[in-house]
Amino acid sequence: MNLVSLKESDNDLVVSWESQCFGIPWTKEQVAFEFMSNPFFVGYQALENQDVVGYVIVWKTYEQAQISRIGILPKYQGKGLGKKMLECIKEQCWKMGCTSINLEVRSKNWAGIALYESCGFTHIHTVKDYYPDGSDAYVYEYKK
Repeated sequence: MNLVSLKESDNDLVVSWESQCFGIPWTKEQVAFEFMSNPFFVGYQALENQDVVGYVIVWKTYEQAQISRIGILPKYQGKGLGKKMLECIKEQCWKMGCTSINLEVRSKNWAGIALYESCGFTHIHTVKDYYPDGSDAYVYEYKK
């Protein structure tokens, strides 16, 4: 798997991927903000055999990376690509000088929780009522 940097011209692609991967996708304006105004934004599309299989948006602040969005496109889900992508993301974060990676996951997202734990992430905190529907968020961390 290869990670290829997202460019501002990929804005519409990311909006499309958001609607395919999330029940509450980011809007076109939210995605545009990431590309144009967020100084911490780092984004990648994940390629497997030259096919785009997913994407990730990371916020890098000094030595910490925050995985803000991570999605595997529906036709590629359930094939172990999420784990491969997370391993690539970890390597990329280390190359950027990060020593830890954090993320939030919906408390009822059992598949996501299993994926993160299988990749060595540790549940460090719960944020009550984090999501718009009132769901809690589990905060996970991975340290180099």
